[in-house]
Amino acid sequence: LIPAILPVLTAIIPKIMAGQRELSEASQVVWALRLLMNWSMDGILALFWIRSSMRIWLMAVRYMPECCSKHRVLMAFLLTIPETMMLTFILCSCDILYLSKDDSMLPAIPFTI
Repeated sequence: LIPAILPVLTAIIPKIMAGQRELSEASQVVWALRLLMNWSMDGILALFWIRSSMRIWLMAVRYMPECCSKHRVLMAFLLTIPETMMLTFILCSCDILYLSKDDSMLPAIPFTI
């Protein structure tokens, strides 16, 4: 996962070094942290997706012998719905939080969970 999101960091570092002239020093630190949190969100969501997929797979293996063979495709589809909804909710909420002011630490809320 790190090699997949690492090249984007090379575009963020020059932005951080250039800074924003209209912000104070403390606000520039918050702005830089927001950029780094936005960069790391893709990797965190990928790890979350893998972990929740493994839990759903274990749940499916546990309950699969009770289902007959013709309902396995339906069960596989139904088990992915909560996972997809949860990931979409997290992604949309993070994007909405990044619409706040540049000196706001609201985007740190998903990292506290």
